[in-house]
Amino acid sequence: MNVMDSFKVCQLNYSDTIGGASRAAFRLNQALAENNVYSRMLVQRKQSQCKNVSEFGSRASIVGAQIKYAVSRRMIRYLSFNQLEGGSLNFGFFSSLPQKIEDYDLIHLHWLGADFISLPKIRSLLLRKCVWTFHDLWPSLGVRHYPDTNSIIYPNFHKEIFIERLASVYKKFYLSNPFQIIAPSHWMRDCIHGISYFNDCPVTVIPNGIDCEFWRPIDQQTARARLNIPSDKIVICVGGDRFMSDRRKGAHVFHEFIYYLSSLDIKNDIHLIFFGEPSCTDISQFGMSVSSFGVVSNDYQLRDIYSASNVVAVLSVLDNLPNVVLEASACGLPVVAFDTGGISDLVVHEKTGYLARPFDAQEFVQGIHYITKSLNTMDFSKNAREFIQDNFSYPVIARAHQNLYSKVMDH
Repeated sequence: MNVMDSFKVCQLNYSDTIGGASRAAFRLNQALAENNVYSRMLVQRKQSQCKNVSEFGSRASIVGAQIKYAVSRRMIRYLSFNQLEGGSLNFGFFSSLPQKIEDYDLIHLHWLGADFISLPKIRSLLLRKCVWTFHDLWPSLGVRHYPDTNSIIYPNFHKEIFIERLASVYKKFYLSNPFQIIAPSHWMRDCIHGISYFNDCPVTVIPNGIDCEFWRPIDQQTARARLNIPSDKIVICVGGDRFMSDRRKGAHVFHEFIYYLSSLDIKNDIHLIFFGEPSCTDISQFGMSVSSFGVVSNDYQLRDIYSASNVVAVLSVLDNLPNVVLEASACGLPVVAFDTGGISDLVVHEKTGYLARPFDAQEFVQGIHYITKSLNTMDFSKNAREFIQDNFSYPVIARAHQNLYSKVMDH
């Protein structure tokens, strides 16, 4: 009997579709199921209709958890003297594990923030047959999920925040036992290697996967007609969660980007598509036409947005393995981004896209100009899709996880 037929895997995550990490965990669960692995997802907040996803707890307990998280965020804000707007404490107040978890032989932890599971409970799971995918840096920080962007842009910038230091000590105590870590990117692996209490933890790089059967190119003119996008323009898609309001997603770079873009000699031929930001800044003074789609929750519409475009601009200052790059590339769209974080694993410079020097908005726009001028001489679309199929498709990612699961079970 194949070893994968003999045990059950539980994917444990806060939600199945809320946020990038949830979507990545959900896709892994699908990929494993398609590869004949018994894998089920347990979440606190279920949004999909997928039968392989279960929501644990009563409605009352879920509402209670949301209230607890709201109180936790207020505590973080108060104890950081308003320096931190969000984060996850997971200190253990009124936290319990789903009883269903005892039915599984191997637990795969994913994004556990929002006070989903307390650190003492996480520790008890890590003592079992368990792996943990680090979708962000929360396990190695205090309450934050990523470092302050100021400390990235200005290396000497650092704020000593009491609650952050307290949470770091708390984590060091509860996460000190060795366990198997999965890093979705080489950047994440390098970050983990710099944390002393993970020195004895084996770290394996396995990227997030994507369904290349769904995320595929659609005829460009058909997609543009559906979205009411001009058929004769160079369409530049600017997308990502809160890219105009979140510094980590490039909000502070956005206006520079628009300024340099409007100075190109092809300015009048450009049409911009925005998605991922609830309310977009008015850029009419720069003289470029724009279609704004806000937050897109329909994957079919999102696939049309990618397919209608000539290039996608991802302004993230720091990201692990952003879904927008995976999705766009699978749809055959060249990506221009900063050479930072896990994005460097997803874009092959001047072959599937362009990696600009962090965080130089002028060079970023030069990258867009290079791509648009080279569309007739280089097959970025074919290169991008083939690269994703070869390295991030469901069969590839499922096999990598199967191999690691088998090692953990045999250990």
